[in-house]
Amino acid sequence: MALGATLLVLAIAWAVHRTESARVRETAFRTLAVVGTLKAAQLENWRWERQGDASVAAQFPAVVRAAISLTRGPRDAADVKTALRVLRTEADAYAYENALLFAPDGRVLFALHDSAARVGPTTLDLVKAARAASATVLSNFFRGRDDAVHVDVAQAVRDPAGRLIAILVLRTNADTHLYPILREFPSTPREAEVLLARTFGPMVVVLNSRRDSMAALPSAYMIPRSRARAVAVQAAQGHRGRVAGVSHLGEPVLADLRAVRGSPWLLITESDEAYIAASIGLADRLIGIGAVLALLAILTIGAYAERRREAMEFRQLYLREHVEREAEAVFRATLYSIGDAVITTDAEGRVAAMNRVAEELTGWTEGEVRGRALRHVYRAIDETTRASTAPTIPFVPTTVDPSVMTNHTLLIDRFGVERPVMNSTAPIVDTDRSLRGLVIVFRDQSALREQQGKLLQAEKLASMGRLAGGIAHDFNNILAAIRGAADLAAVAKDESWREDVSTIQFAAERATTLTRQLLTFSRQEVIRPTELDLQELTANMHRMLVRLLPPNIKFSVQEATGLDHVRVDRGQIEQVVLNLALNARDAMAACGTISVEMRNIETLERVLPTGTLAPGRYVSLAIADTGVGMDDATLRRIFEPFFTTKEAGKGTGLGLSTVYAIVQQNGGGIDVASAPGKGTTFTVYLPVAARSGSATEAPAQRG
Repeated sequence: MALGATLLVLAIAWAVHRTESARVRETAFRTLAVVGTLKAAQLENWRWERQGDASVAAQFPAVVRAAISLTRGPRDAADVKTALRVLRTEADAYAYENALLFAPDGRVLFALHDSAARVGPTTLDLVKAARAASATVLSNFFRGRDDAVHVDVAQAVRDPAGRLIAILVLRTNADTHLYPILREFPSTPREAEVLLARTFGPMVVVLNSRRDSMAALPSAYMIPRSRARAVAVQAAQGHRGRVAGVSHLGEPVLADLRAVRGSPWLLITESDEAYIAASIGLADRLIGIGAVLALLAILTIGAYAERRREAMEFRQLYLREHVEREAEAVFRATLYSIGDAVITTDAEGRVAAMNRVAEELTGWTEGEVRGRALRHVYRAIDETTRASTAPTIPFVPTTVDPSVMTNHTLLIDRFGVERPVMNSTAPIVDTDRSLRGLVIVFRDQSALREQQGKLLQAEKLASMGRLAGGIAHDFNNILAAIRGAADLAAVAKDESWREDVSTIQFAAERATTLTRQLLTFSRQEVIRPTELDLQELTANMHRMLVRLLPPNIKFSVQEATGLDHVRVDRGQIEQVVLNLALNARDAMAACGTISVEMRNIETLERVLPTGTLAPGRYVSLAIADTGVGMDDATLRRIFEPFFTTKEAGKGTGLGLSTVYAIVQQNGGGIDVASAPGKGTTFTVYLPVAARSGSATEAPAQRG
């Protein structure tokens, strides 16, 4: 019995330890893969945007005319001045540090800022490469004379006949516009650290923008390619995906390796093995301590009983019984300290023991089921086929490692409630390899699946935001070229052009307004907050809103006394009011009422459908309608981009997504209350400005 108890303790401890270790490592690899995918996409997008900016800027008419004037003559100072103004606008809009125009032989024709003193060999090599290439070319990282790290992008400038006349170079500061991409990721630094690596002859260069200053570039870390276990060397040798090895500092790590498409750089996302080992948690330590204590107790008492066996047979039997009782007590203490559910059986498949977690998941108590057949207590079915997966006696081992938990299993408790679980089954064998019973370890997966669903939804929204931002960015580049050409034509002496040019400028302004909604949704729009009185803003919008509503819909604004001022972007808040009013209009088919109410509130932490509202003082803006309302399924999706309940051609699905993005950018929150046939109320909470212009006639209400 003592030996059986020892084997049972060891089997349970080993099974749970292996299961927990495998789960933690798999979670770490998945986290690294998610972060690596995100960072690689951001780096590729950053390179793609730089190339697009240079390609568009090289086609600006002002730049082409200035290049022709400077390289072929006669020189026209007005052309150069116009080109500098256009390039300065481009540099200010997209944060470029400098813009330079080179002759095909490498001479500097002009630049926005003291160019001649800052042209190094890397830039000259880039000019040569751009002269020979038909596409946009990016340089490697290089250090300028200002001791800052830069990346140049070059594009050939061609005349209307397609002949090369100059090379345009846009310069960006990598320290402020590239390395922040590596530093900002959705995990703690110990969970995932992002590095860039590149082969450099017999060495591999590793750059780390979080722990190490970029002042050490380009020899921040030089690793010989002979260090085969270094993850940077493995990346240079062509390994991709998940690997184990050591970091550039010699620490054991798990890593995800991938190439940055379109560049010679490799992306390494790594996590310390020490952190992963520590994450196994308290349960693993308790299992080890319990197992050691049980083994020590059994060995000590067994040795003592062996020495006394010849002298006192009766005493020996008594001590053996005493040892078995103590071993069982240690085993039960260990069993109850395990965080997973555990059920053990005897050789006939009858329940021998179960811990408290197993009692909670099955609905049975240990006293009720001890000695009963396992199939009546542990009812498990396959999630897909609904076939029973509960183990039976005789137990037939599978090819799957029993220490690894399997998924896709549903547990049915005594009340018929089904819940997803991970489970594993292992045999308990005696020294002669005879079967003594089974140990089943299982874990509730309900909360984990809910978290995975939320993570997938967050990744979906992030991907759609990057797509919307990329579209708006390209659209703005095209609009910049159109508006630049229209501005030049507007100052021409030919009066017959003026009306057509005005039409082009008006259309470009309307297109710019359309891109603002995409930029707001992707959170790339620059906001300009000012101190506003919402009462005055809604009063100014009243006449416009009334014109947009049909005569059978009544629109009213309830006046508020002593309303605090808020600090927000005026144009964005006007867009919020307009979008919510038009949504309310569309929800009422025949007639109805739209009412606007504003008041001061001071609230504690409040959970909203869009997140948590921090404690503080706010001004609430409530827009209510008497329309058809929404059911719970629709309410859960109203802020998703491109989701709409309107007919095809009558809505894009970006209205409420834009409202949500604007409110978040301005530091507020949004709540919604609705029911079918009872109308809808959207309540926007905006933080009070630091220097409020409010009166003190009415006290703030507390929510």
